Amino acid sequence: MATPRLQSILAGLAATGALSLASAPAQAQVTSLPFNLVDVSDDPLAPDHCGVNFTWLQADVINLAEAGGVSIADFDGDGLLDIYLPNNKDTPSHLYRNLGGFQFVNEAAARGVDDPTYASGEGLFLDYDHDGDLDLWVTCHLGKPVQPLGPTPFRLFRNTGAPGGHTFVNVTNTAGFFLAPTAKQTLWGMAAGICAADWNHDGWTDLFALWDTFFSSHDQWRLLRNDANPTPGDAANPAYTPRIFTDKTVGSGTEGEFGGRPNTPQFWDVNRDGWPDLHIAGDDSLDHMFINDKDGSFTDVATAVGLNGDPPEFRNEMGTCLGDPDNDLDLDLHTTNIGNLDRYYRNDSIGTALAFTDIAVSSGLHDSTTGWGTAFVDLDNDGDEDHANVTGPAHPALGDYINLVDLNLFPEQLPGGGGVKWADVTELLPQFAATALPNGDNAHGLAAGDLDNDGDVDLVVTRNKGEKTGVFRNTLASSNGWLQVSLVNLGGSLDTTGSRAYVKRNGVIQMRELISGTSTQSQDSPRLHFGLGPPSSKRHKLAASGVGGPPGSLVGGSTGGSTGLGGPGLGGSWQSPNDPTWLVVRWPHGQCQVLMHPPRNTFLVVERAAVDDTGDLDADGHLTAADLQLLTELVADPDGFALQHPESPGPITGDVDFNGLVDAADLAAWALLPPH
Repeated sequence: MATPRLQSILAGLAATGALSLASAPAQAQVTSLPFNLVDVSDDPLAPDHCGVNFTWLQADVINLAEAGGVSIADFDGDGLLDIYLPNNKDTPSHLYRNLGGFQFVNEAAARGVDDPTYASGEGLFLDYDHDGDLDLWVTCHLGKPVQPLGPTPFRLFRNTGAPGGHTFVNVTNTAGFFLAPTAKQTLWGMAAGICAADWNHDGWTDLFALWDTFFSSHDQWRLLRNDANPTPGDAANPAYTPRIFTDKTVGSGTEGEFGGRPNTPQFWDVNRDGWPDLHIAGDDSLDHMFINDKDGSFTDVATAVGLNGDPPEFRNEMGTCLGDPDNDLDLDLHTTNIGNLDRYYRNDSIGTALAFTDIAVSSGLHDSTTGWGTAFVDLDNDGDEDHANVTGPAHPALGDYINLVDLNLFPEQLPGGGGVKWADVTELLPQFAATALPNGDNAHGLAAGDLDNDGDVDLVVTRNKGEKTGVFRNTLASSNGWLQVSLVNLGGSLDTTGSRAYVKRNGVIQMRELISGTSTQSQDSPRLHFGLGPPSSKRHKLAASGVGGPPGSLVGGSTGGSTGLGGPGLGGSWQSPNDPTWLVVRWPHGQCQVLMHPPRNTFLVVERAAVDDTGDLDADGHLTAADLQLLTELVADPDGFALQHPESPGPITGDVDFNGLVDAADLAAWALLPPH
């Protein structure tokens, strides 16, 4: 039976009756979808084959759970997302360059990253040297039995940029990676995750890596700081690296024994204080939530804030993903598990006071047989994030392992209030579910990105045990709009990890945080994707804003630092209530930048400006007494402010002290803002 909410979010849904979600089963049923996920890498002879033809080759000495990840990014700056797929020792990794039209060609050897002598496990694209192009950091599987501390498990490939044809040079030997001994012997095992963020707030992205040493009680991860290279070199030489990585694990509060199997580390600003914190999923162990103490050290609060259950219990968590499916401007956490015991932690934090509640069972987001890759992603562009995760056995299959897609039914409420309900639509996506395999799928990594620039998000899935990587094209046929945001830091750097983008549309604010290292050994596209829902027939006239321009152009934005790629100019144009009211980018250290009325169905490139719009509640590019008056109104009456000033970005720019709240403390902090 279809619910009224489903009728509004699914095109073609058969409206056979009304069903109250307050009493509905957790897995609401649907009869049709406006999109499909079609595997365009399955049959090399098919007319729609995309050119990705990749199989992870299993090593006999590695645990059956071992496999490669997948990373999506635009390494050559041509506006098309490319795909990196690491492979095992004696088999080359693949780097598929996007040719457009959903066609890819493997150029790993030509670009210098095929690296067949290296057992690669995961790659991460990042601009570690701030030169405006994406470099590639790779970690590897070093086998079972585990090995003592020895050869580095990392590769660092520096992108030569446009002058060098966007090829990569291996700079590992000069990039540091000298790992210091810790209290317990460090062992290398199976690559289990890498991530990146500027955890020491010096403006340079740092690294974190962990590996699975098969239940040994030893150090299994390393915290690496991005430092200036003290050795002089020729900056024009692509083999020289101006930055190196220094092991800062010892004394950070993260070192110690770990008896289980750690998985999927992710830096994210959990307490919204502008400093990246670190979450680590635990297999046969407790999770860790390391809060950044802002002095190079971290404090683990996972159990205290509800991320290990009540009472605390060991879990079997592999993949994790972060998103804001309930649009309440904080990040919720999903972790995949074994035996339909996935966790979905609703973020109930208030400001920096952290609290999480596991609502996986009541919301219907708990039932992957043995889960790995997981992602919050708006597959139907209706304005809230849906969910996908992939499954596979860590041992010979004993049952069916079916990949899952759940549609977000927010703002429908759970019994008792709060949270998102999910509708299981897996059976309507048979290629993604992989039901044709004898025992279901053996999927591992999962990454999301708009591979054909058509405004909807596609998925790439890696598998182990010698099965092919799947590339799933989203066939969304809907009038629902979208906005995709790419970020560029000062000086043209692409080092924007930890930035947050907020889009207000029709009274609802969506939020996305740029996270480097997602899912299981994977990396989603760095473009931040927002679904905008259907257009409205109601229109109102806009004043000239300077946003937009002809397709393919870059033009100045409303605050002098934003640019729009494509779309019509907005000067004197008409705006729909379902079009974005504003876009706010909050850069990693807290500075805000405002762009009013970004157009629908557009790729935006937001370049960080010298002007900081934090505190600019009327979005005119200046801090004046008018902004202080608006902030006073917002603190006194948030609901009334929203009604009186619907186009103000005040809920974001008014958080002057960057703690997730707009309160009296922001009034005091406003006086300290630099004038502009």
